[in-house]
Amino acid sequence: MKEITLDMANNMEHASRMSFPEAILTTDHFHVIKLAMEAMQHVRIKYRWEELDKENKTIKEAKDKGLKYVPTVFKK
Repeated sequence: MKEITLDMANNMEHASRMSFPEAILTTDHFHVIKLAMEAMQHVRIKYRWEELDKENKTIKEAKDKGLKYVPTVFKK
């Protein structure tokens, strides 16, 4: 049994199946990890912007009430 390692391109999968119908097709781990890391980065940035928006809203509310904004600081 032969194995072919591919990236995630559909055209290469199709060509490999046509050329080697009995081979096992495997997606290489580099591209899987890269895709997962890009997804995590997207989520991280989304949540970061949401928290910045919340903080800016809280700062504005404190300013409108004439109060000093004191951020929450977590200990290390």
